[in-house]
Amino acid sequence: MGTALLLVLFLVLSVSRAAFTASTSNDNNSASSAAGITLTDNDAGFALFTTAVDPLNPLASGNAADLTPATPVEQCIRVQYDGDFTSGDVMMYVTGIDAADTLADYLNVRVDRLATPGDPVAFTETPGNQLHDCAYMNAQDPPEALPNANNDNIYNGTLADFPATHADNLSSMPGSDGVYTFRITIAVQDDPEAAAKDATWNFVWETQS
Repeated sequence: MGTALLLVLFLVLSVSRAAFTASTSNDNNSASSAAGITLTDNDAGFALFTTAVDPLNPLASGNAADLTPATPVEQCIRVQYDGDFTSGDVMMYVTGIDAADTLADYLNVRVDRLATPGDPVAFTETPGNQLHDCAYMNAQDPPEALPNANNDNIYNGTLADFPATHADNLSSMPGSDGVYTFRITIAVQDDPEAAAKDATWNFVWETQS
């Protein structure tokens, strides 16, 4: 009897377990990463401001040599965001300033941002002899003032105080598809201490998702 009873119990347990087993599946899943984002500008490899004479870049050739308080210099550049997704804001900062750049404390820099609708012709087809020329670029594709006037001017101070890293949070444009014109003006201060000094720097636009 004991042996028969054990066999019955085993059979009952086996049948019960099979009756309460079920499954479903979601097959053929896949994933891919976005192609990425790009930031480009229309500087064609030329500096906006330079003390050097360059016949290939006549509008900027020597435009920042021997500055005086009465002769501010204005240049324009366009920056384009293109990507598969929206990233964080595009930050603008400067690099390349060192202790030898003694003019940085006396060089005022103003940066104004204007929205440029669509994909302007001047972004990719600005002739070399008009490169960085605000009047030419604006005549080809007039930029629009941003709705919030407080955002038009994104920086007004000395080169020395200009944010030096992405983390310093000088937001220059949103991280989404679009083209923006930046009008950058430099002027040496009316201060005897500003005489016979030099500075070098790089403007950088960067976004991080």
